Amino acid sequence: MTILDASQQDAGRQASRHDADNHGAGQHGADAETAFDSLLDHVRAEFDTTFTWDYERSRDGLNRLYEKAKRSQWNVSDDLDWSIDVDPERAIRLQVEATGVPAGMPARSLLDVKGSPVASWDDDKWVEFAVQAQSASLSQFLHGEQGALLCTARLVEAVPWIDAKYYAATQVVDEARHVEAFARYLDEKMPATYPINENLKSLIDQVLRDERWDLVYLGMQVVIEGLALAAFGLMLGTTQEPLLKAMLRYVMADEARHVAFGILSLQELYEDMDAAEFRVRQEFAYEACNMMRRRTLNSELWPSFGISNAEIEALLKHAPGAGRAWAGCAREGAEEGDTIGTGLPSPGACSEVRGGDDGILAGLSAGMVWMEMSTTDEAEVRRMGTLVQAVGAEPVDCPVSGGCHRAATGNIAILAGCERSTFERVLPVLTAMGRRILHTGPLGSASVLKVVTNYLATANLVTLSEALVTAAAAGMDLSTTYEAIRVSSGNSFVHETESQVILNGSRDISFTMDLVVKDIGLFDDVATRHGVPLEVSPLLRRIFEDGQERYGPREWSPNIIRRLEEPTGLEIRASGFPAEILDDEPEEPGYEVVPRR
Repeated sequence: MTILDASQQDAGRQASRHDADNHGAGQHGADAETAFDSLLDHVRAEFDTTFTWDYERSRDGLNRLYEKAKRSQWNVSDDLDWSIDVDPERAIRLQVEATGVPAGMPARSLLDVKGSPVASWDDDKWVEFAVQAQSASLSQFLHGEQGALLCTARLVEAVPWIDAKYYAATQVVDEARHVEAFARYLDEKMPATYPINENLKSLIDQVLRDERWDLVYLGMQVVIEGLALAAFGLMLGTTQEPLLKAMLRYVMADEARHVAFGILSLQELYEDMDAAEFRVRQEFAYEACNMMRRRTLNSELWPSFGISNAEIEALLKHAPGAGRAWAGCAREGAEEGDTIGTGLPSPGACSEVRGGDDGILAGLSAGMVWMEMSTTDEAEVRRMGTLVQAVGAEPVDCPVSGGCHRAATGNIAILAGCERSTFERVLPVLTAMGRRILHTGPLGSASVLKVVTNYLATANLVTLSEALVTAAAAGMDLSTTYEAIRVSSGNSFVHETESQVILNGSRDISFTMDLVVKDIGLFDDVATRHGVPLEVSPLLRRIFEDGQERYGPREWSPNIIRRLEEPTGLEIRASGFPAEILDDEPEEPGYEVVPRR
């Protein structure tokens, strides 16, 4: 593997740190030992190793993650096609062609700054820079994954619950696999590997040294892994290189579990934590996010192009679209840009983030755009839209649809309710985020149609559950039943996704019963406002409220079928179905869907 020395001024000067063949036969044993020692970095950590003699697995959420992790293992050597020839420069040019975004963005915005050292760079130079920038990003992924490997190994020792020890052990294997994958890709397919960013290294060191095991969760599982998941998704959505795409899809599936592991574990711990201790955790998370923001300055990259980091930091203050400051609140975030989006789990959360002195509304000004991407109440969207328009900004409600598996790859549908002129303004943003973009009409119309589609999906899930249990009771082979539905008039998107994880037994569609209850409630509210006497929707709501009562609000929604499995004594399973749904549709640019008139 080639390590690029960040102190060098020429991007072409590289030093091999561990290819012994490059040193020739005259390499002495002492020199080899010194070279090896130079690659080691010791972090002294003191913490308790905790045994538990309570082997009862009582945490359902962690147990589901553990079972999912055992089913989802993959092999770097066997499951990725390393025979694919990768030309990094060609891959960047294909990415530019596919996305329409010039090579080198967002650093390319420095072209517009007076006295910029990159003012003379042509397209070829920006492609060269983009290749090195991708190498630098992949290098940070590699180093971060090793940090996660060490942190998770510590969790196995320190966490007091057997459920968490079981799951953390599977994550150790995941992280080792990720280190292997990124190291091999950088070594075989990319021109250089960069040293770890000082901010990333500082945060990992801080997490490892701290004797409080919950800060390992907070720093690594939530902050670093959460931001990494977003970075992986961004790279997956733009790169056209097939090997990298396949690798990122596998890694992202693992990372989603890792973030969930942190959240599930910390929820239990922080519920009973006193206010002073909880405030310490909040401040730690804030500072951790600040450090990760500084990591994006690419301090390990610029010196290799003969440009100092001090020079870049000075230029970024004047560059359009670059060097954004970390926002301390929603208001500050709104003040920093011209378009701001929100995506939150409930109408209450949406109102809290938007309102108040530190809310988004307080930071909006004339000419800005607010995009509400949550599944929320249409009446609340319209109320907030009036307030947004009062300051001269433009509101859009643009919820997404298509399932978590499509959201992970950017192959998502986006419904947009707003004025047509506003829609045309935000369409480039929406096509970069999703695949099928539909202008639904005025503000609020997208929120109405989103809860309509979610209601239909819920009704389909319940009827499919009844159909599968009835078919099993009648002695039908369930694999044949699945195919019979799929090739017939009874087929649906829900059948082709949720029926598969039902038959597998994982029931994992990344959507929970409490969210179903929320969405049906929103649909009921729309119907009530317009005087529609519903019959089926109230029944669906009672079914899922009963499911919440029996199995918990965070149970996967397809497990509503247990309400029928338990009284019949049937187990609805069949071999050959996946534990989770992955999006395998071919990639294509986002586009507007035009209704028939």
